Amino acid sequence: MDVWTKRGADIVAPTDAAGNPRKIINGEMQTWMTEVERLFDMGAFNSVDAKVSDIAGRAAYDDEPTDFMVLVLDTGDGRAAVYAKLSSLSADWSDPAYVTGPEGPPGVQVDDALTVNRGKPFPNRIMTRNGYTSEGSAFLNSGILAVRVVGAEYGKYYSIHYQKNGAVIPGSSYDYAWVIRRYDIAGFETSSANDRVVTFTDPAPDIDLAGGIQTVRVVSPRVDGLEFFITVDPAHLPAFGTVALNGLIDDRPGASWIIDPSNYFYSNQASVADGTGALSYSISAGGMVSAYWRSGDYLYRIRFGPNGFNDLPNIIGVDRASYSTEPVWTEINTGSTDWLTPMTVEAVNNGNPSLPMAYSGGNHGSNGGGGGSQTARNTFYRLLIDGQPQPFSAVVGSCSKITLIIINELMAYNTFDTERYVLSQTFSLDIFPGGIELHSDVKAYEDIRLKRENGPQMVTTGFQGTQLIYGGQEDARVAFDATADSGPKSANPDAWALVLQSANGQQVSWMDRAYEAGDGRYVGAAEAFIRGGGASNTKWYHAVVSGMGAGVEFLAGEGYKWRGGYAWQAPDQQPTGYDSMVVLRKGGRDMVALAKSASEVSLF
Repeated sequence: MDVWTKRGADIVAPTDAAGNPRKIINGEMQTWMTEVERLFDMGAFNSVDAKVSDIAGRAAYDDEPTDFMVLVLDTGDGRAAVYAKLSSLSADWSDPAYVTGPEGPPGVQVDDALTVNRGKPFPNRIMTRNGYTSEGSAFLNSGILAVRVVGAEYGKYYSIHYQKNGAVIPGSSYDYAWVIRRYDIAGFETSSANDRVVTFTDPAPDIDLAGGIQTVRVVSPRVDGLEFFITVDPAHLPAFGTVALNGLIDDRPGASWIIDPSNYFYSNQASVADGTGALSYSISAGGMVSAYWRSGDYLYRIRFGPNGFNDLPNIIGVDRASYSTEPVWTEINTGSTDWLTPMTVEAVNNGNPSLPMAYSGGNHGSNGGGGGSQTARNTFYRLLIDGQPQPFSAVVGSCSKITLIIINELMAYNTFDTERYVLSQTFSLDIFPGGIELHSDVKAYEDIRLKRENGPQMVTTGFQGTQLIYGGQEDARVAFDATADSGPKSANPDAWALVLQSANGQQVSWMDRAYEAGDGRYVGAAEAFIRGGGASNTKWYHAVVSGMGAGVEFLAGEGYKWRGGYAWQAPDQQPTGYDSMVVLRKGGRDMVALAKSASEVSLF
């Protein structure tokens, strides 16, 4: 007989003899563990039939009957092993069942809990995606030894597709940046549709090249609660500066591979009340907040947390699911771009006149886009649930309101070189079932000139069907067009909301034109209160400061305020005969706007 019914290496093998992916069978593992326990229950192996010091000593028992067991204390490589007679034939011994010793035969790798997956696809899995099956790579097979996906979503696959390893990538400031994609399980074999839950520009921990096998924690800034614990062996990384893995293109190694689903640990979904007034939430460490509510036959979810080049708290994305107590989410939009506005600001004194004018704050670096050096920092970020302060820790629940208080500090474009912060930008966001009410308070630290401030900005991906601007120059709803605007302030002084509609539902940005700087005091007569980003930019913007010549000057200690917000709801919620209905919260008061056209809007 063999000591083992089935070898452990065969039980945990990621593929079968034909190379097909296989799962661990619980019954086989239970049998193997029982056999292991039986050996240890022998009490230092006193129940074996004989003990010898080396393999040569075993020959004295070559003619013993079937099942006779000998413990060899040193099999030649320092390990002890048990041998059993397989029959009554002379010297018909089983293979060794090793039970002690760290060393293996010369030239043989002895696996332990850290290295057992070296040279194997697992913890990944070879798959066919979009009609092709890609090969592996040295880093996939031996550099990644274990992966845990914490906060996984039902109905999704996750794939590690890129490891930077110090290569030069524009806009990526982290040496060991990763790209991790998420796919729908349904249709995976015939489609490449995916979204990046971790990308080049996201924070990534260093890998200690001299630290041996180690586990790094990679947190998705786009999906709250989603984390990847990746055990890597730096010995199997290429030279620093050479990309370790690039499966972003279909014909590259690892492109069709996924992280084996046996490594997924699924997130707990907060229950969704049958009524439409409940706000469900999920909070995680690192400032990630996910809040969702029911509208019609759907659920809408807002993801919020540190994001973009400056790592400032901001809206990260919008998702939708069919109503269910266990929702399966579909991403409508996501990205590192900003919803909470950046600014163009100039220091009056001691600025560098040679620096070009550029935005600061939001997702904007010193090069004007998402690169260069950071131009803003977050100094205060707090969470309140139903008015009570709460820590950013892993928790799910339901409430009526989530409040986020954010204080950022921004540089002027002409102080980027000296990294001097010239103003504070405070946001207070109330998230409620249906949307967000947003308050902004800007204070100058020193004398400044403000060139532009956009108020509520909005990513429109997924809602680019039709548009109507309440109070704008187009009275009827028209096809989505980011080159349009509300018309000049002088002719359209009441433009206050952009209402987008598509099969995904309705998305709205709005600004209170009767509150503080929302009245247009810092907007030139020829400027539009609401404008699209143009032919190459599908975002939409409001205006708080715009078109004021050299800018609006604020002395140290001076500032201004405004309020506005966002709203989301299911398609076709408006009454018959109306273009749209918007549920919003203004000054803490729930309100409803009913519109037949841009000029016929009633607010209750």
